[in-house]
Amino acid sequence: MATLEDREIEGVTAFAPPPAPTYRYVIALKNEKLSIRLEDRTTKKQWYKGDLDRSDYVSSDTTILNASAADYALCFQESLDCALDDSGDVQRTLTVFKGDHFRLELTMKIRVLRSVWSAQYTFDLEPVSVERIDILESKLCDQQEELERLRHDQEIGQILESKVRDQQEELERLRRDQEAGRTPIFLEAEASRMSQDGKLLCWNKVESDNFDMNGLDGVIRFRLPGVYSISVVVNYAPVNYNLTVELLKGSTGIRSAYCCYAGGNYSSNSLGCTTRFEKDEKLSVSCGANLVGHSYLSVVWLGQ
Repeated sequence: MATLEDREIEGVTAFAPPPAPTYRYVIALKNEKLSIRLEDRTTKKQWYKGDLDRSDYVSSDTTILNASAADYALCFQESLDCALDDSGDVQRTLTVFKGDHFRLELTMKIRVLRSVWSAQYTFDLEPVSVERIDILESKLCDQQEELERLRHDQEIGQILESKVRDQQEELERLRRDQEAGRTPIFLEAEASRMSQDGKLLCWNKVESDNFDMNGLDGVIRFRLPGVYSISVVVNYAPVNYNLTVELLKGSTGIRSAYCCYAGGNYSSNSLGCTTRFEKDEKLSVSCGANLVGHSYLSVVWLGQ
């Protein structure tokens, strides 16, 4: 009958730096009986020691106070997983004897209050015959691990690629900022008529690397993202009450003012704001009154 502490621990270990062999290990605990299996990951040879009571691997000198069989299994796992540089409290060695027998020695430092001593646990592993199906199963396990590693490497590669892309974009932004610091970025335009739909002031066409305006639809498109100062003066002849001049970001009004009805006299309104425009966002100005003379627009880039 299985107990709550029954478990099987798998991992990969080595006993010397590359190109020394690596081994798959399995530490199993069932009904308080411990077993250890090693498998050469290249040749698929296996060595095994099993059906061990605690007294078979723990002596009076190596007993850990109040430790269960599961605790010992976890300690052995830590010894097999630790680095090979002698820097930790756990170490491992593997000795090969005549007849292809292995001796596995797992050493750990045990600390109690101010006392420290080394405990060594020894397992003499016997070679075991391996069926072809077991070899194929082991190779499949290796391939699955390699596949997971490649997937992980691919994910890491994608993350690094994304970071490089972000850094390149940041570098381009800094270069643009640096260039912008040398050459002021601004736009000045005039309008004396409305667009074909009669809703927007139609600004004259201006050639610019930083703004796109065709002189037909009254729309200014931003090529460089950043914070801009916008100011506009609209001259008009109001024909009624409750008419407005409005500054539009896309289709959203960001500033507006009522046209001053002056009994048939000409009037003007000034609007201004500081706001951020992303690349390809649009700016336009609408007016409900009839334009008179010229109206003026000024756009100044302030920075990122």
